[in-house]
Amino acid sequence: MAPKTGLPEPPEVWVHSCCTRAKLSLAVKNLSISAVEADVLIGNVFDSSTNGKHVLENVPIMAHPPSRESDLSFDEFFKTCCNEGKFHIKLDFKEFRAAEKCLPTVAKALPKLLAENRMVYLNADILPGPGVSPEKYNHIDADKFLSLCASVCPDAALSLGWKMQLPTSVPYSTYHIEAMISALNKHTIRGSSVVFAMNARCAHLDLDPIKLLLHKVPGSQLLLWTGHGEPATSSRLQNFLRNRLPNERTGFDVQISTSEIYGYLSDLMCYAYGYWLFYFPKS
Repeated sequence: MAPKTGLPEPPEVWVHSCCTRAKLSLAVKNLSISAVEADVLIGNVFDSSTNGKHVLENVPIMAHPPSRESDLSFDEFFKTCCNEGKFHIKLDFKEFRAAEKCLPTVAKALPKLLAENRMVYLNADILPGPGVSPEKYNHIDADKFLSLCASVCPDAALSLGWKMQLPTSVPYSTYHIEAMISALNKHTIRGSSVVFAMNARCAHLDLDPIKLLLHKVPGSQLLLWTGHGEPATSSRLQNFLRNRLPNERTGFDVQISTSEIYGYLSDLMCYAYGYWLFYFPKS
């Protein structure tokens, strides 16, 4: 499985969590935007003009958990992106059944998008990651997701990550890396179709496993992110990562604080709270 056009270059200007009509409208008008990311799950679509009355129920919508409501359905989001946008599209599936319902639509539009040099990234957290016990992992199954993508959308790119508990002070480990490589090998997925999505603060804790991943999966790329609700980080942290990872294979979807002091303090507080959660987990 590999995109016919190859992966785009990693540096992109991202819109993150584009899950409302208003945010999507701004994105399609902004010519500086080169990639849009949005979360997909099953829920209800409401109409703000009718006091929030549901107009569609139990359909794929654009929303971030725990929300199960949105004014933007997947169908409307994807159609608007295809017809009005000029950017790459990253679909962050929060549950497997949303991917099952959406991928046939993506497959139909993909040849046209690829012809326009626009990529669709199929994103999901498919393995337990830092702060998540393998015994308690109940998210998207790696085998099911990779099989679905290969059978329905073999020309799309994959954006694969690990389910995490944020904030965390636990770095990515060799165990996490080997588990991902094993999943890719099982489904004969080539690195040229894969972007690994990894949390920037977590990656900062130990770069050796990440360098190992890039070495063992030739042609793959890395996208470092800060998550929904995660405080903006310092430019110091991003520069640390940029200077130690291959620029030609590394992109950033990171919120940078306008105040370096605030960003630095946010980094320290996230790590401190992560340590607290690790040693004193919530029951």
